[in-house]
Amino acid sequence: MSELGVGIVGLGFMGRRHAAGVSRLAASGEPCRLIAVCDNRVTDRDQLMAAGTTGNIAESGEAIDWQNSVRLEASFRSMLAATHIDVVCVCTPTPTHVDLASEAIKAGKHVFVEKPVALRVSEIERLMKVAAEHPSQQVMPGHAMRFWPGWTQICRWIDDKRYGPVRSATFRRLGSMPAWNQSFYGDVDASGAALGDLHIHDIDFILATFGSPTRIIATGDPFHLTAALEFETGPSHVTAEAAWDHQPAFGFRMQVTINFEHATADFDSARDIPLVLHKGNDSTPIPESVGDGYDTELRAFVRSIVSNEPPPVTLNDALRAARVIEVEREQLSRSRRQS
Repeated sequence: MSELGVGIVGLGFMGRRHAAGVSRLAASGEPCRLIAVCDNRVTDRDQLMAAGTTGNIAESGEAIDWQNSVRLEASFRSMLAATHIDVVCVCTPTPTHVDLASEAIKAGKHVFVEKPVALRVSEIERLMKVAAEHPSQQVMPGHAMRFWPGWTQICRWIDDKRYGPVRSATFRRLGSMPAWNQSFYGDVDASGAALGDLHIHDIDFILATFGSPTRIIATGDPFHLTAALEFETGPSHVTAEAAWDHQPAFGFRMQVTINFEHATADFDSARDIPLVLHKGNDSTPIPESVGDGYDTELRAFVRSIVSNEPPPVTLNDALRAARVIEVEREQLSRSRRQS
């Protein structure tokens, strides 16, 4: 396989972000190329070249040659019919993920599907069944925190135990509801609100780092919640807070504090250098924590396809995270009914 042709369905913030990412990967020598895009809201090249939406994480500012190098497909079916497209990135609203990903797998495409793959365990299981029936096609969920600068450094410190065991882990992901496509994001059943769309980042990271919890306690509502997770072994204190109910002027803040026995790692997206390691009376900024993980996760998927190795994040990982989210959703609902 000399080069992977990539098609992207959905041109909101993440779709355009991944389009730019694929182009950057190609320019850096990775065996991939952005071939085509499609979005039922984009019908001509003037719309295609218009400025996209703005997300929580600042964009790189790199432009794509939409006019000359990327084909605008009239429909998703025409994209799937293109033999020179090997990979499809599904970046559409959450309720469409499973159906579109299933169609792409059946059409012989590898699939990268944005998070959350689905809000319900049963929907992810439906996609897993399709994927199992087509083992030659790789499927990877977009759980970006596994690849995020600073967070990957924290994982290395946890794994090599250089600062001792983890005593506590505190995650905070706070902001206002996305200003784009508010009819979707404001619909809890469609987007999952902060619980399903935002909090899932931290839940996936927690599961990948500490394993499955033995107990989950969630309080709040889908737009602002805090969850406490208990584990048989590992840190005695793990909490994750997520919110979409802050005023827009507050901005977006992504924070994690990992307290080791002999050091404290503190990540705050609002800082120029997000990750700082505190040890004794010394605080050391970690320059490698600057940037985001979107291109890195795409690179990992491209390399897993080329090497015919399993992707670093799987549908089973998405399933585990969805099970935790479902438990939390039920607890939040029960709490609201009782109040």
